[in-house]
Amino acid sequence: MPAEVLTCPKCGALITPQLSRCRRCGTYLHGTKVEGFVFESLLPEGLRHSPGTGLILVVCVLYYALMVLLAGFDQLLAFSGFTLDQLGSTDGVAILRGEYWRFVTSIFTHANLIHLAFNMSALNSAGPLVEEMWDRKKMLLIYLVSGVLSMVTSHVFGAWIFGNVLHSSVGASGAISGLIGAALFGARRMGPNGRAVAQGMTRWAIYMGVFGLAVPGIDNAAHGGGFVVGALFGRLVPLGLTKTVAANRAASVALILALLGIGASFALLIDRVRGQPVAMEDDVHPRSMFFFSTYDGADPKYSGQKRAYDSCSDKIRDGVTGEKAIKACELAIRAVPHFPPVYLNLAALYEQAGDPEAAKKLRYIVGRLPQGR
Repeated sequence: MPAEVLTCPKCGALITPQLSRCRRCGTYLHGTKVEGFVFESLLPEGLRHSPGTGLILVVCVLYYALMVLLAGFDQLLAFSGFTLDQLGSTDGVAILRGEYWRFVTSIFTHANLIHLAFNMSALNSAGPLVEEMWDRKKMLLIYLVSGVLSMVTSHVFGAWIFGNVLHSSVGASGAISGLIGAALFGARRMGPNGRAVAQGMTRWAIYMGVFGLAVPGIDNAAHGGGFVVGALFGRLVPLGLTKTVAANRAASVALILALLGIGASFALLIDRVRGQPVAMEDDVHPRSMFFFSTYDGADPKYSGQKRAYDSCSDKIRDGVTGEKAIKACELAIRAVPHFPPVYLNLAALYEQAGDPEAAKKLRYIVGRLPQGR
């Protein structure tokens, strides 16, 4: 059966799947004009050889820099738990209250410089391989899908199976595990030509597994969830470039919608943290880069967390209601999420404000806190 003849949809010139633009009229062939602008104009020249990988790297690094600007340069090496919660980590309590956008923001957020460097190194190893086996759009989609589902897996294991409603997680490693799984199983389908890639990805999978078992606090559920999603992609999705212009445009539209979803998630984060600090003065939470401590944490009696809780309690005691009191008690929940009275205070405020559904959620969470059982 003869191969399908591919032509440019604008001028009719003969094209091949490898061409990103028509040689005759310059039409972008790998998707929409928006995609062409992002990959060919926005990215620095040095990142355009693997533009999907480059785009993720730029977003993660720039967001880390933005977090430092917002939280203060004393958190350059590592962020506190409070700051991570304010700026995008998953949070069992917040998710139970409907902040599902955290499954997205968390895969671009990192706890410290070593965390960021390790993940970007793994991304630089697996991402270009996935782009070469498929294309930049599929690589970005598997990063996003495996990343979000890795955080969902983390939340299910942490908050439901193990019963820790305060469970939180952060980082791109679940999404990168998805890329590793996709590259590994995709390479296996290539036979002898993919042997070296399969061996390299097997080593990375082993590194992630050993690292997760050896270092406390690593989210192995997220790693495993992301790897399984990526492996399914690598096993089931046909290898090679998308051949037709129409299929490329459809995939491009799916990618643009996904990117809009990321933007919407960060917009919701901004709205959620508006009017609240992103860093706590005299923070009780320590900061560390794995085994290296950068800040030991303030005395709880004189901490910013204690002041946030006192501010909420004082307003309740003085009969203050409305938006001002709700705002103070919302901050108190972020500051001392393990303490049931702050939830009950806020629940009473929401009932007075005519929002019984929000009050009901807060009382439900109290029943799931360790001190509330």
